[in-house]
Amino acid sequence: MSEDHGCGATSEPGDVALASLPLDPAMDSALDIMRCFFTAFASPASQGWIGAQEGSVAAYGLRDGPRMALALLRLVQALRGARRSPFRFSNPGCAHCRQVVTDTEARLIALIQEMRRGGGSALHVHAMMLCEGGDAAPLLIQARIAAELFDMMEAHKPTAAH
Repeated sequence: MSEDHGCGATSEPGDVALASLPLDPAMDSALDIMRCFFTAFASPASQGWIGAQEGSVAAYGLRDGPRMALALLRLVQALRGARRSPFRFSNPGCAHCRQVVTDTEARLIALIQEMRRGGGSALHVHAMMLCEGGDAAPLLIQARIAAELFDMMEAHKPTAAH
């Protein structure tokens, strides 16, 4: 049964609470940024790309934020190009909905996390499911680029002085 969140969106079977996923702050921000891009494509008048850019700079800094926003936009574009059906995502503008991760969002996060771990059979399963059997190569390329950028930012993160 679907639950109305007050903004017109409903939860579906397979949706999970954001708090239940093991996301570091960088991946949590990436999810929000991708949601803004998905919103921009689903409803151009929303100008979701502005929120994506601002969120990326806020999360990753002035140097890395624009690069991460571009990497995530390319990932979203690769995903959109490979799917036959719309990508179901939670509304980043609704306080309640943003705490819910759809099954497809969870799979996309898992794809990026698996790529960050070096890949494996689960990586290709996630890509195939996300692309609905379509060509997953462009998605995998963009996921690799985003994962490398995450790793590069992590490597250059300042450490706290003792």
